[in-house]
Amino acid sequence: MTSNSLSNTFLHAEINERNTDLIEAATNGPATSVRLLLAAGADMNATDNAGYTALIFAAVNGRTEIVRLLLDRGANTEAGMHGNTALIGAAVYGRTEIVELLLQAGANVNATDPDRNTALIFAAQNGHAESVRRLLAARAFTEVTNRTGNTALIAAALNGHAESVRLLLRARADTEATDTYGNTALISVAARGDAEIVQLLLRAGAKVDATNNDGDTALIFAASRNNAEIVRILIARGANVDKTDNDGDTALTTAVRNGNTEIVRLIRAYAAAAAAAA
Repeated sequence: MTSNSLSNTFLHAEINERNTDLIEAATNGPATSVRLLLAAGADMNATDNAGYTALIFAAVNGRTEIVRLLLDRGANTEAGMHGNTALIGAAVYGRTEIVELLLQAGANVNATDPDRNTALIFAAQNGHAESVRRLLAARAFTEVTNRTGNTALIAAALNGHAESVRLLLRARADTEATDTYGNTALISVAARGDAEIVQLLLRAGAKVDATNNDGDTALIFAASRNNAEIVRILIARGANVDKTDNDGDTALTTAVRNGNTEIVRLIRAYAAAAAAAA
């Protein structure tokens, strides 16, 4: 090995060490260390072995001062492997102030990770309503679907985050979008048993008798989960009690099989009232 190549090897190792130190400082060190490392020539857009930059680590860990510092120095908001950006990381953990900084710096609000999740899907899924609000204001797409077919609305509904659902409905998110199993947000939340979100979706015009790939309606799902409150809400909204799934089961036969006398009584009372009114 020549003296020049040996010198280059040591220089490369020194640069790599500075880059590693920068990532560590951005994660849990003081801002002064970040400034010193940048002044010493550390590459702010260098990645660790997993493809994460100092900016991503700072965003994920809520290091607002360091995020601001890196952005002021021109850090690339889109750097990182496989689409894992600082904005997505900030949205996962509800770092709304950092979300705002990144958006102001021009971060791509609709960037997707390897599973096709956007910042909006993650914020909605984890119930970070203020981050959802800011992302929507930045014109995040509401109808992007991830690998399992979930939109932000389905993700928020499925995980019981009513305020995020409200924000998405105000942004005219599609209530009839379906996941890979054909479940709408209403079907998903009926199975989960969240009455508040069921009401929100119905008031927004969600189709009460929509069916999934197995022919299940929200009513059949609610009956199968023994949730009388959801059954009552859906019936009051005109759910078809005679609708059958792909196996020929109705909400009533499902309730009978489960031995749920309250739901059986609800459905039979509704059917009797409908027959009397006909």
